[in-house]
Amino acid sequence: MISTSGRFDFSGYTELPFPDQPEIVYVLCYRRPDAENFIPFYVGETGRSLGRFGDYQSAQFTAPTDFKVGKAVSTLRGLGCSIVIRYRPSTTRKADERDLIQQLRAAKVPLLNDLQGYNYTTDAEDEELKKVIEFATMLATAPDNK
Repeated sequence: MISTSGRFDFSGYTELPFPDQPEIVYVLCYRRPDAENFIPFYVGETGRSLGRFGDYQSAQFTAPTDFKVGKAVSTLRGLGCSIVIRYRPSTTRKADERDLIQQLRAAKVPLLNDLQGYNYTTDAEDEELKKVIEFATMLATAPDNK
């Protein structure tokens, strides 16, 4: 609500810093309801800045990465997890993505990036969805992921 002084009450809003440039490296993280820390589960890069995340919300089966990420996010949320996006500008986004994935793999962090892709023209959507749900459920329920 706007007050007579022109101030707006932003309670209930989430703040998202506007990116300085369209090229970013980002990490999707989840936090279980009984946990304090967010844990990475997907690393990506884009030249479209925040526009990339709309693709994940639509989660079209014809776009395998969008489908896997979008369905993992919705499954994790359905299991009570919170999801955040962490991002930073990058002029070497593909190399930065690759390096971050390697670091997380070395730390034994399970990543959706490692879930095998599929061919949307020959593979069954329900079978691919099952794989994503199993992965997300493992993240949300693994005892060592608190």
